[in-house]
Amino acid sequence: MKSHLLILAILGFGASIASAQRDMPAPGGLPRPPGVRPPLPEFLAKYDTNNDGVLSAAEITAMKAAIKAEMEARRAEFIAKYDTNGDGVLDAAEREAARTSIAAEMEIARIAALTVKFNALDSDSSAGISATEWAAGAPAGAPAARVAAAFAKLDKDKDGTITLAEFTVKPGRPAPGPGRGR
Repeated sequence: MKSHLLILAILGFGASIASAQRDMPAPGGLPRPPGVRPPLPEFLAKYDTNNDGVLSAAEITAMKAAIKAEMEARRAEFIAKYDTNGDGVLDAAEREAARTSIAAEMEIARIAALTVKFNALDSDSSAGISATEWAAGAPAGAPAARVAAAFAKLDKDKDGTITLAEFTVKPGRPAPGPGRGR
């Protein structure tokens, strides 16, 4: 049932994009000539096997089958990864272990992405972002007061430098500092 709902949601989303694109002007703002369709969105174009820019009934049927097969493969992979007792079903303990593992993977990815951003802002490689570096990395046209306020909010120990630990702390959690494992 869930897979049917997902397929219907995908098809509905694709139809809404196709409908919206039909009324969109051509690149450059010029109107589209009558009968000329915009290209299909990339995620749908791969199912347009005859490259006519339209999904036929047969192509839609094939797309549904491909999506269902991909979902089943992902489900089987997920169960194989977390089914520690090999019974083909995730019990409560295995589901909790899966949640914990996925949360840890997401946290590692979050820290890695923020570390890349931190290193880009730390232009002098001092292991800290100064107010000047922070301002230089701010979006063009950002009000100086907002840039300064954001810097002050991240600089938890108020030493004039944002450390990687301060930069990567999750919102709502205290940043490392004096008396906090620093």
